[in-house]
Amino acid sequence: MQTVVDRKYPVLYRYMERKWAEDFVKGNIRVNTLYGYQIVEHAEIGDGWEGFRVFDLDPKRSTKDQIDVLIKNYPHLAGLRDHPEFMKDSAPGYPIQISEVVPDCYMLCFTSQFSAKVMQDFGVDTCIEIHQPEELFRSLSKALEKYALFGALSTCQYEDRGGSIEVQAKHRPQVLKPGSLKHQKEVRFVWDPLPGAKRDINAHNAFRPFNYFDPDSRLPVVPLEPIFINQSEVSKFCHILTDEEVSKLSAGG
Repeated sequence: MQTVVDRKYPVLYRYMERKWAEDFVKGNIRVNTLYGYQIVEHAEIGDGWEGFRVFDLDPKRSTKDQIDVLIKNYPHLAGLRDHPEFMKDSAPGYPIQISEVVPDCYMLCFTSQFSAKVMQDFGVDTCIEIHQPEELFRSLSKALEKYALFGALSTCQYEDRGGSIEVQAKHRPQVLKPGSLKHQKEVRFVWDPLPGAKRDINAHNAFRPFNYFDPDSRLPVVPLEPIFINQSEVSKFCHILTDEEVSKLSAGG
């Protein structure tokens, strides 16, 4: 599996309920999915717009020219050329928005800075310290080789989901979050699935993104199933913080 690390972190943290934290440090880990967070009913954790971004076309510029730039950067959006409205050489004179939702992927979430308040907001009682983040990422990537083809350790981007083509080109929907959650300082391990990855056909049908660029679209996208892995060497890279350690971090020490 090919992997990338976009920034080196000396330490990361993960907030969990005690029983799940104890499993995690033993290497018994549930790897969630991007779409899975769309249906979590918790303002600090779930986000119905996970994986989305919106391109705002300039009403004063040629629609066709802007679509050509968009497709050049994102070839998978080539289906936009099938829409006559987008192939006009003239400027539209009114706002046009094009929504994109990325395919589902596997994910684990962490934070680069401990916060007792955020842990409390999450409604959990335990924090895991990852003292070797890159080693943990590589270990989990190895365990996921039969499920994923690419992995990234990425810092979340706290920006608006809408913006010009130029602005949105700097964003990755897999790690894009609203500015209101910037205090979480989230870092994600993200893995793109292999073709034919197992899908959760019995998933909760509360909210599902649509593929706006498929001629046969308007059908719900079937999400990936979470993965349960056992990777015992994980215990070398992390530990559960003691009450004393939590108190020290909370005091800024």
